[in-house]
Amino acid sequence: MGKSYDVEKGFYFKNKFLRNLFNKKSRGLLGCNFSLYKEDIISINGFDERYEAPSIGEDSDVQYRLELNGVKIKSLNHIAVQYHLYHKLQERLQENLILFENVKKNKTFFTPYGIQKH
Repeated sequence: MGKSYDVEKGFYFKNKFLRNLFNKKSRGLLGCNFSLYKEDIISINGFDERYEAPSIGEDSDVQYRLELNGVKIKSLNHIAVQYHLYHKLQERLQENLILFENVKKNKTFFTPYGIQKH
């Protein structure tokens, strides 16, 4: 106990006004808990397999490329409750940061390093 953070994200609000009040901030994808249409993930060729470790990259990359392709991201905080086991924060690998910066610079939603290999 005592290692919890973002506990407020675990509150479920049935009241739509309260949900909207607490969901004003735009939130990104979290790889352990998101869903989307199969066509959307296929349209960007899935996850970019060049990312070597969790932390920065794989989630941010998918979200960025989905948005480039016109997919709107919607947070379900306070609507769908998720429980997440505690673990130490993951190291942010420099290779992942560089790769994601290059993806953003090139602004290409389709990765050749995903579901279909080129």
